[in-house]
Amino acid sequence: MFIRFNSLRHKTLLTLFLMFVVGSACHAAERGELFVEETAGIRRFGYPVQANLTWKDHVDEGTRFRLLLDGKPIPAQFRKNAAGVSLDFDASFLPEELRIYEIEYGDDVMPPEEPEPGMMIDEHDDHYVIKHTNYLSWKIRKDLRGFLETVTTPELEFMRSESAGFFVKLLEGETVSLGGENSPARVTGSRITKQGPFQCELEFDVAVTHGDASIPSTIHLSFPRSKSWVQVEWTFDDPDDAIESLGIDLNLNIVDQPTLVDFGAGSLVYAPLSSGQTAIMNAYRKSGEHRWNVLRGPADHPEPYMVQSDIFSHYAEGWAHVMDKERCTAISVAYFGEIADSIQVDADGRTQIERTKFIRKSKTKELDVWYHFVTMPVHVGAATSPQSMMMPLKTVWKP
Repeated sequence: MFIRFNSLRHKTLLTLFLMFVVGSACHAAERGELFVEETAGIRRFGYPVQANLTWKDHVDEGTRFRLLLDGKPIPAQFRKNAAGVSLDFDASFLPEELRIYEIEYGDDVMPPEEPEPGMMIDEHDDHYVIKHTNYLSWKIRKDLRGFLETVTTPELEFMRSESAGFFVKLLEGETVSLGGENSPARVTGSRITKQGPFQCELEFDVAVTHGDASIPSTIHLSFPRSKSWVQVEWTFDDPDDAIESLGIDLNLNIVDQPTLVDFGAGSLVYAPLSSGQTAIMNAYRKSGEHRWNVLRGPADHPEPYMVQSDIFSHYAEGWAHVMDKERCTAISVAYFGEIADSIQVDADGRTQIERTKFIRKSKTKELDVWYHFVTMPVHVGAATSPQSMMMPLKTVWKP
């Protein structure tokens, strides 16, 4: 049947009908609010912001997203995952600033293009290469032996060979390194969980053999575009309470001693280390209070260098700078000293982080660490404070 529309009224009705049909075939754009707050009192410059977005109902595969501030689109990275959608972007914040972003979503949403260059992970047969905006690159073996095999800029190498990498100390006293030959600690699987450009992530499944049992854990590595750090999240499921401590050993490339070390304790503890010397910051809880001390001296017999007192009573923040004339590695440990932790730095560049005690009968045991690789002077190269690494911006999502 052929119908001819002659009147303006009929044409208007047809137009409205077609708009209804097209509109019914797609989801109208919806909006939610993302509250981002700086809570530590630290000025943030180009800081990585990360949020996990979830909905009560399933988000359709064709749904697209864009981030807005004051009604203007902002470049951002949205990636669907099993839990919902992960969001990554960069922003600068004043101390204690609260900002409200809008997230628009629907299959008719047109997001801005993601920036180039950015982060990217290349997968090879036995290793990954993480590329950081044509500036920094990491090489990590799939068996995680030594953890960071190389960390390189066009001018500098931050690592030496023969790092022990991740290690576990069992309650019986045995210490095993992850990925070592015939080691009872081994990687059982690895995968890329997020590709850039704003953030890349890797995940490793790890098993530690203990008697007839296998203790599972996960190591999650995150690489943000706006900072040259890697965040390590190591989580163990240990219901039988077999693990005494967790640690990471890295052999940093230090050229021309003395090695310079800063520790975040009291206000600040700094020390030069000559050949054969070491410095150790310890923090722990005693009678419910945070306590700390710093040792320095020969590696086989370091002596007290600074101890907590009534004058210097501030708790140990859990960060360190390890420096030579050209390079600095900034290290931060989350929840440092909640039970018992240490950061040890040797003059030759070997650094060791160890969480030496856990709450007994705690099923979950965790170690979260950041390694930030920058050029000297650190005040210019880092463009951020070590405290800001361990204190991310707070995000609250309201769909």
